[in-house]
Amino acid sequence: MGHSKREPDITWNYCDSIPPNRLKVKCKFCSHVCWGGISRMKHHLAGTKENVIACTSVPDDVKEIFVKLLETKDKKKEDCLNIENGTVKGKEGTFQIFQQKTMNEVCKDREFVIQEICKCIYGNALPFNLVRSPLFIQMLKVVGEYGRGLKPPTYHEVRVSFLKKAVDNIQKSLEKYRSDWEKWGCTLMCDGWTDGKGRSLTNFLVNSPSGTVFLKSIDTSDVIKDGKKMFELLDNIVEEIGEEHVVQVVTDGASNLVAAGQMLMEKRTKLFWSPCAAHCLDLILEDIGELPVFYNTIANAKKITTYIYRHTWVLNLYRQYSNGGELARPAVNGDSKPASPYIYEAMDRAKEKIAQNFQMQESRYKKVWKIIDTRWNLQLHRPLHAAAYYLNPRYHYDKNFNPDSEVLIGLYETFQRMVPDIRTRVIIDQQLEKFKGAKEIFGMDMAIATRDKKQPALWWESYGGRGKELQKVAMRILSLTCSATGCERNWSTFDQVHTKRRNRLEQQRLNALVYVKYNLQLEMRQNSREENGDTYDPICLSDIESDDEWITEKENPCLPIDASWMDVHECFGVDEGAPKKKRKRGNYLYLKVSLELGSWN
Repeated sequence: MGHSKREPDITWNYCDSIPPNRLKVKCKFCSHVCWGGISRMKHHLAGTKENVIACTSVPDDVKEIFVKLLETKDKKKEDCLNIENGTVKGKEGTFQIFQQKTMNEVCKDREFVIQEICKCIYGNALPFNLVRSPLFIQMLKVVGEYGRGLKPPTYHEVRVSFLKKAVDNIQKSLEKYRSDWEKWGCTLMCDGWTDGKGRSLTNFLVNSPSGTVFLKSIDTSDVIKDGKKMFELLDNIVEEIGEEHVVQVVTDGASNLVAAGQMLMEKRTKLFWSPCAAHCLDLILEDIGELPVFYNTIANAKKITTYIYRHTWVLNLYRQYSNGGELARPAVNGDSKPASPYIYEAMDRAKEKIAQNFQMQESRYKKVWKIIDTRWNLQLHRPLHAAAYYLNPRYHYDKNFNPDSEVLIGLYETFQRMVPDIRTRVIIDQQLEKFKGAKEIFGMDMAIATRDKKQPALWWESYGGRGKELQKVAMRILSLTCSATGCERNWSTFDQVHTKRRNRLEQQRLNALVYVKYNLQLEMRQNSREENGDTYDPICLSDIESDDEWITEKENPCLPIDASWMDVHECFGVDEGAPKKKRKRGNYLYLKVSLELGSWN
């Protein structure tokens, strides 16, 4: 018996597919792009918020169509869902709904299918949270749409043919980031870690407002203590990215990297080297933790924590009264919103908060302030941070804004370095006067109303157009991160990536696998933030997350090793050498509690 011709889905009247496949679709009303084909688009238009954000511009009659369509789809009959010759009515007309049923659809047994999926997960020791992965969900949808007769991938296809295609696709997808680097500038971030064999490895990523991109990880054991060699390594990577795109290079504050950063700034006269703010704050907390009163408090708190977590019944009792909270250290994630515009002000606010916790008694807080000021002045205070503070409309137009000479010097040093042409700097100075006085478009109602609502770089993009020269510099300064914590992660479970016993081809394959895996995960995280509308201050003392995914994540972390491994068709050299001392990070929570209690003797 022949089958009736399947009628086109009405959803295509309200969305467009984005080549090369029909799984990425764009809403005609709000231009939102989502994966999952028209199945997810139906929920977008109906406003169900099921795995996708709701459309904010869909007409009521069209929304009603899809609400009814999904309600109809969800109705269950005794044996199967059977919709034939039904209609959904709306103001724009009547739409015919027709669905040809297969035997599989009529007699679906979800329990059997799920049982087989779980059998695969259990039998291969795959992590349970695999089922939460958008990639896993997307795979099942595509397999379901293909239907019967799908030939599984061969061993060769998985490890060779399609791995190469995946690398090529990732490299193509990164082009969108490269175009943003030209507009916004970017930060090259690097940070070292030590594997289980004591080798020193360095991760390199590039951060911009459009997201973070993983470049490579290199075994730097032979060069990590040599400032000149680290400079040469950083210089090569800046060249690879494009000197005109790199506004800032962020590393930790180790003496060899400080020397490398200075040499880099001497050669690359337009970019800045900055120490990682997170590492600097970590050192500040460690220094404060060495003060007797805090040292004793931390030591006692560690003993209590160890006792609780080593005794199951005590831990269960604790969890009954902690509302699900754990004794975890707080961390700040500055990847969602650029942190550079906020760090300068945040340091001042932190000092004031500490003083308040000590009842404004200088004798009690002056030692803490001295530690903060010493680290800030020697390491963390940078012209870029001062310039970002000055150009941030949220602070600049505050009634209490009164920049001191330190801020102004930082501002003009930044202009001098980023804009070598003196005539352009004169033009920028004239445009700066209009910004300071909120003149022309800077003083329009919309610009005023959004000073503390839009990200500073986006605010300048919207309202700085009458001063193109200043606008370009401001957007680049205000879109920077001030931390290299994005490079940190628990990579130790994948030490086999760095073993020398693997042949060159296998090492090449592992490098390609890491490149694909890491960038896919970064892209998924970025897409999740965009879909869920996640926004928060990157440095906000009252908005600290209890978990830092970069450091505590434990599922399948891995790294490549070679400086040239972006070219998946080439073999890679390996550097090796001495370990790097790991920094203690367990004092955050206890020190935070002590400071808030103001327990100073």
